[in-house]
Amino acid sequence: MLVELKDRSQVTIPKEFVKKLKMERHDYFEVEEKSGKLIFSPVTVVPKEQEWYLSKEWQDIKKEVDEDIKAGKINQAENVEDLIKKLER
Repeated sequence: MLVELKDRSQVTIPKEFVKKLKMERHDYFEVEEKSGKLIFSPVTVVPKEQEWYLSKEWQDIKKEVDEDIKAGKINQAENVEDLIKKLER
């Protein structure tokens, strides 16, 4: 598909690609050049204060906790009253 480079280096992405790839306004893309071609890859931008939750360390901790919950080593409570009852047992 033919597109034109506009003022200020802007390019319009054809509507059919936008729909097919479920792109939305304000989405971000990593752009790289490979062998004379531009490659646009969608990315998710995570606020700095939330990046810890994507770290391998956090994912490992979460996996362990999830396994402990499944194994019954950690109890969950629906509310405070439920928690108190479980603690009294």
